[in-house]
Amino acid sequence: MKLCAKLIMKNTSLVAFLALLMLSACAPQITKETDSGKTVVDGDDVETEVVPDKGDPEARFTAALKKMKRGNLKEARADFFSLSQDFPEYPGTYINLGIIHQKQNRRDQAIGSYSKANKLDPKNLVALNLLAQAFKEDSNFVRAESTWKQAVDIDPGYTPALLNLGLMLESQNRNEEAIGFYQQYLTALKGEDLRVKVWIAELKENIAANSAVTVESAVSPDAQTGQ
Repeated sequence: MKLCAKLIMKNTSLVAFLALLMLSACAPQITKETDSGKTVVDGDDVETEVVPDKGDPEARFTAALKKMKRGNLKEARADFFSLSQDFPEYPGTYINLGIIHQKQNRRDQAIGSYSKANKLDPKNLVALNLLAQAFKEDSNFVRAESTWKQAVDIDPGYTPALLNLGLMLESQNRNEEAIGFYQQYLTALKGEDLRVKVWIAELKENIAANSAVTVESAVSPDAQTGQ
């Protein structure tokens, strides 16, 4: 009887000890955030990465855009720049940065911003159109022409590029080429633009007048006098 009692007491103590071990293993760990960016777990410091809250990119973009439309370009530029650092994958941010730079006569920065937008989205027609315009303002007419033509290659009916090409070529006295793009513009517009129709008519008159002068100058003096 004494032996059985000892065995029962011994087994009971063993069960209690095992139960205590299980409870200690299942007990929740005590954690505490410290000012150093570490997490204390049961007295031990464990390095954890503190991820800052960058906010909603769409909300930040909208807020910056409102400042831009109100003419608060300094704050809008700072907001768009900050947004580009936190969310560098959005081409619209760089497009608006470029517009602000262009308004503030920072052509190099504008070209850089539009180029980043174009790199992120090579088929973004707005970025291409604005990039070409910046090249033109910087007197880089070759790059401006090739960039606008790139936009037209992507979308043959993209009217801003067609119109801007016509205007630039006309300013270079490349009248026949200008007429071609003006006519493409009118076709793509699917509407009326009386200004461009007048420009086409005037260019055709100039071409005809220049042709008449060329023909007249090519006539020999003998032919003119009838001798």
